[in-house]
Amino acid sequence: MSECFFDLILMKREERGSEMAVRPDRRPPVRHPRAPRINHNRIALLAAASELFAESGPSSVSIRAVSTRAGCSHTLIGQQFGSKQGLELAVIASAVDEFASFVEEHCARPDFSFTELVTWLRDHPTTTRLLTRCALGEFEGFSYHDRTSLGDAIVNQIRARSGQKGSAGTTQAKTVAYMAMAMIFGYFSVQELLTVASRVDSVPPPKRDAVLGAAIDLVVDLLGSSHVDLRSNSRRKPERPEELPDLTTIDSRSALIEAAIALYSAQGPASLTTREIADVAQVNQGLIYHYFESREALLAEAITEANLAIEVTLTAGASLDLEVVIRAVSQARSYRMLSRVEANGIALSQVRTSFPVFDRLLADYAKIPKGSRTTGLSDPRMAVMVSSAMSFGSALWDEPLRQMLQIPEQMDLVPALAGTVGLILAQPETA
Repeated sequence: MSECFFDLILMKREERGSEMAVRPDRRPPVRHPRAPRINHNRIALLAAASELFAESGPSSVSIRAVSTRAGCSHTLIGQQFGSKQGLELAVIASAVDEFASFVEEHCARPDFSFTELVTWLRDHPTTTRLLTRCALGEFEGFSYHDRTSLGDAIVNQIRARSGQKGSAGTTQAKTVAYMAMAMIFGYFSVQELLTVASRVDSVPPPKRDAVLGAAIDLVVDLLGSSHVDLRSNSRRKPERPEELPDLTTIDSRSALIEAAIALYSAQGPASLTTREIADVAQVNQGLIYHYFESREALLAEAITEANLAIEVTLTAGASLDLEVVIRAVSQARSYRMLSRVEANGIALSQVRTSFPVFDRLLADYAKIPKGSRTTGLSDPRMAVMVSSAMSFGSALWDEPLRQMLQIPEQMDLVPALAGTVGLILAQPETA
């Protein structure tokens, strides 16, 4: 009897165990993969560094300033980026990737307008200033060509518009893409100069942006066709601005101006001291205030001197030779200085109050509109603004644009640029 009793207990335990084995609530829990952890410190440091580098340039910003704005310990910069240079490269890579992503996503659309590109850059001022600083060489070791297919996206858009297939017209499309991108980047690199000097500062930015976009669309639609040959027969290595002259052979005042031109062009006015200028000029620091009222007055004088080559070219004859003018712009030392002045937020009025180059270009038109009303490229002021943007852009952005578009350094693009400037400037006469 006892054995049967124990057998019954064992049987009941086995039945209970089998029931428990198949109960849904007893099954092992399903483990889902963890979502990637967001590195908030890295994001905060990148955002802070982007703002500070855009405002003052990477060389003028310490890692402690970045960490303070980010609300992090400065030791995290080493942990996250390896070094300050690693942080600098991460910042500019992020900016370029952001811009390239927009272009690659939208540029393939058949209804794409270059005004969209201009508007995007207007709405992302930090990215735009970082791109300009990169063109000025402030982010050492960064290569546009390795980071973006921006050039390819724009070339493909140009070829699609002109109905090109295969490899036909690729060189033509690259040349047109160079001019379109030079116009955009030049516009945002010296925007205040272009708008004030062209007398369109009273025109609201959206209207100016729209005209710039329309000018690029005009250039792309008219010149993108392989029936218009923009390739130059000459092949010359682009000329570069002259090096710093021997300052021991000139007077102290001229030496200070030449030293200021070289230093302002190389590193900008944000972190430059009067001591550094005097040391390069090999004169006593006190002479700066003997010859000039202030550091800003020295900068203004330096810009005037650096711009003299363009002014002489424009006033040399009654008619303009646009090739000569564009070569003079690429040789002038003023465009880098003016780009750095704008990038550092210095008011143009502090360093420049007269604009003889723009006045000479506008002098070719009998009637110059005033105020905020504009009829697009039929307004001479707008035509001068966008054509000057392309000239400045080709001077400042030549190297990175050639990298992105894989245009050989020896290929002379000045004839194509001159032809395009002539096309834009002729619009008011035919409108």
